[in-house]
Amino acid sequence: MATDIALSPLAEPLPHQPERQPVPDRLVREEIDGIRFYYKGYKNVLSGKKSIKEIMGSSGIQSLIGTYLTGLFFGKINRSHYWLFTNEVGGHLETGNNPSFDFAIYDKSVVKPSDITFRYLRFAPKIAIEIETDVETEENLSEQEYIYRKTANLFQHGTEKVIWVFTRTQQVTVINALSDWTTHPWHTNIEVLDGVHFNIGQYLDEEGVDVRAAL
Repeated sequence: MATDIALSPLAEPLPHQPERQPVPDRLVREEIDGIRFYYKGYKNVLSGKKSIKEIMGSSGIQSLIGTYLTGLFFGKINRSHYWLFTNEVGGHLETGNNPSFDFAIYDKSVVKPSDITFRYLRFAPKIAIEIETDVETEENLSEQEYIYRKTANLFQHGTEKVIWVFTRTQQVTVINALSDWTTHPWHTNIEVLDGVHFNIGQYLDEEGVDVRAAL
């Protein structure tokens, strides 16, 4: 049985907790399960140490990988069957779930030309590919929790595969909705769909880019 507990009038008041500074919407990269995920470094913007442009850009390595994947996918994915979206395409799956994607592949039987407007797409992609995590929260959620939460949420909305590329560890994690997670060195041939593969490590070697020397 519940019992009411009266606070002692002699109890010392709790120390004053400073109010959190409101975070502008422009610093929000995405929203998942009602949690707002900000661009990494957003606190430096709030404190005036950096401008918003300084935290929103991609590194040279990220940009090069993105360029490689864009060219590869555009040339090899069956574009009569699939849409390929890049450049942080935004989705609005439901209230509190507004993810963004570095790469998103949609089935054209699901997403019609009329669905492509000035608004976020209302569908989860068939396949999502992310290069790095690069987000922070006011709750200081870990990178691993962010990955788990976003991946599980996408699967709940119909995504079949999520691929995460990590530049500092030179690894690629592939997560299929109906199988276990697998993590590979990025010199591995990674299948995206329908026999289309990428190999980031091999591509960077061919270009003479040494990621370890850049760390």
